[in-house]
Amino acid sequence: EAGGEPVKRYDGRELPGEEFSIPSDIHYQGGELYFSDLGRDAILRWTGSNEAGPVFDEAMAGKLGYDDAFFECKSFQMTAGHLVLPNNGKVVHLRTEGEPSIRILDRARVTAELWIRRAVVWLLLALIAASALALLGLAVRHATPAGRRMAQQALIVAAMIGAVVGITTTMIFSNMNRRLEQESAKNLRGYLEVGRLVVDAGAVDRIRHVRHYMNEDYQAVLRQLQQTITRDGAIEPGTFSGVYKVVGGKVSALAYHDGLRGIFYPYDYQYEQSVYAEVAESGKPYVGETVDIYGTWLNGVIPLLNEAGETVGFLEVGVDQSAHREANRSLFRKTLIDLAMVLFVLLFIFTEIGFFSSHVLDPSVRNDADSPRYDEGALRFVSFLALSGVFLSASFLPLFSKSLAAPMGRLPFEMVIGLPMAIETLCGAVVALLYGHMRIRTGLKTDMVLGCLIIAGGMAGTAMANTFEHLVAARILTGMGMGLLMIAFRTYFLMETRAAHKESGIIALTAGVVAGINAGSVSGGMLAARFGMKTTFGVQAVLLVLAAAAAAGLIRNRYRSRAAEGSSGGGLSPLGFLFHRAVWSFFVFAFLPITTCGLFLGFLFPLFAESRGLSTAEISLAFMLFGVGSVYLGPSLTRLTTQLFGARRAVPAGALLMAGALLLFARMPTLAIAYVTVVIFGLTDSFVFNQGLSYFSSLPGVRRFGTDKAMGVYNVFESGGEALGPMVFGLAMSLGLGTGLAVIGSTLGLCALAFWAVGRPARKEST
Repeated sequence: EAGGEPVKRYDGRELPGEEFSIPSDIHYQGGELYFSDLGRDAILRWTGSNEAGPVFDEAMAGKLGYDDAFFECKSFQMTAGHLVLPNNGKVVHLRTEGEPSIRILDRARVTAELWIRRAVVWLLLALIAASALALLGLAVRHATPAGRRMAQQALIVAAMIGAVVGITTTMIFSNMNRRLEQESAKNLRGYLEVGRLVVDAGAVDRIRHVRHYMNEDYQAVLRQLQQTITRDGAIEPGTFSGVYKVVGGKVSALAYHDGLRGIFYPYDYQYEQSVYAEVAESGKPYVGETVDIYGTWLNGVIPLLNEAGETVGFLEVGVDQSAHREANRSLFRKTLIDLAMVLFVLLFIFTEIGFFSSHVLDPSVRNDADSPRYDEGALRFVSFLALSGVFLSASFLPLFSKSLAAPMGRLPFEMVIGLPMAIETLCGAVVALLYGHMRIRTGLKTDMVLGCLIIAGGMAGTAMANTFEHLVAARILTGMGMGLLMIAFRTYFLMETRAAHKESGIIALTAGVVAGINAGSVSGGMLAARFGMKTTFGVQAVLLVLAAAAAAGLIRNRYRSRAAEGSSGGGLSPLGFLFHRAVWSFFVFAFLPITTCGLFLGFLFPLFAESRGLSTAEISLAFMLFGVGSVYLGPSLTRLTTQLFGARRAVPAGALLMAGALLLFARMPTLAIAYVTVVIFGLTDSFVFNQGLSYFSSLPGVRRFGTDKAMGVYNVFESGGEALGPMVFGLAMSLGLGTGLAVIGSTLGLCALAFWAVGRPARKEST
């Protein structure tokens, strides 16, 4: 009764005679108690006084025209007038109201809605693939002959390296798998021989009814099963042992080593066709592989013989092959990823070493004062070294912040995680803004050295941070150094009066920065996975000190003159500059939203990937994929988008592509789609920021306001977007990933359309 003490209504052990009754799946429907009976292979209804009548069994099924090899009746579902249960790979639907009838279902029916959903998903993926192939095709057609030759050579080298790595790794792991399987089979035969010695067949023979459950014989068999698979005082992980008996033409599990299944649980309803009948007839052990809902097992079966030599049961020992194979697959995948990332980083390192050797170490280049080659090589090397150090922690900094963060009032926890990164970039923005209005006499070399050393201090502070407050303080220092370093890098060649030298210098700087970002992001994850996050922060500090030394020893100093600080007549005030339509529309509708959404890789992806069980090394793989797109396709896609759209329209075109990727991920938030989104962002990043900087620097208002001050404002909005990114994506995660990303993607798309419509220079500016 409700609220009363539990009352036993049915006990299969108390039935008279030797009949088995094992209640299993229980349902209460319409005031009646129904249960499946594993002993009688039936669905029963309790009728009182430890009695139950059949609702469904083999006899009833036969009367209604349903005949089958066996009737398992392990589980069922009931509604008013209907009973549904699985049996021998079919679904049995029994109508219990009115005149009883049976309907058998042996195949699934797919609704039109499901087909439509599948079609939409495949069409989206096909559209993305077709767009990517079309873009690559256009890039190839518009590439220079030299670029095509370089691309062909790079593809051939990549294919050769990939083939060698793939074949070698596959051979190694195939041999490892073979040896593991042989070792597993050998261990399995050892377990069976131990079981033959320790399992008491007489005790197994005496257990003949459910009322014998947990009697002295049953408990002895349980101990013997545990002893069979015990090694060094503990049960071997990933193994099981069990004893089976044949009752009523079916194989039933008498006991397992963990005692979880109970007694006489039906295991195989067709004994004559099973391996157990083969073992009973031959008396020889059976070793083979089976697959069930729990995985893939290497099983061994031997007969248990009583004193008269009769088979009274079977001992089975199983070794979980799924765990071994999954571990091997994980190791194989991890090895391939590590090799690919190592080759990726080495490619950048050797490329930069080659450029450094040809541009800096060559005495003829160094002594040529009219050639920009030395300055390009020196700045590219220093920027590569510095940015490699800065971005070593890019793939795991959000995870480190998460480990120290604590709730802050009503602020969503995901936004709290992003606070150190947001504050860091805001400090960089302040330094960049002030830099544009200060006249520093010590020169750009000193600015670079100071920037590297300040960042090194911030990284050392991060390595020593044990509280969230200490982490924020360390990132403030890092942000200040980063702002100073990047504005000094960019100003170095923007001061160049010769247009050709200025363009080649900016290209060299961009190459060094991008190579450093990618090499650092990819290698940092591997370092953190092996040595820990704090050790990697320490490595960052060392690299920044080396970058400072390289800047001090290699960079030729340059000074910003007073003439460069101001513009000729008709100069603009800061407010006048910002309120030019071409300027504010670029920042508000294009640059700021794109920069904010660019933090998908730097903030959201590491947290999402960690929640799906990925390691820091596997997270770094996304940074490698991003780098492949942004580095190797960047020049071709930039030229292509310039020819197709022009710099101004290429920016919103890239933003729309990013918006589409975010909306796709919002609709299907899986790891595979997350990696697809990263690749799309890499392709977009390869041209959208180059085109944005080209468009911005060409605006008449920039020239009138002053290039260095305009670049300070540019850096402020860049840092502002990078600060907003963790906040925006953190808020999206707190609202629900799908909904939040849908809002972000839609907003980015609307901003891109708005910039396309209003982002052209005003008429009077064009004159």
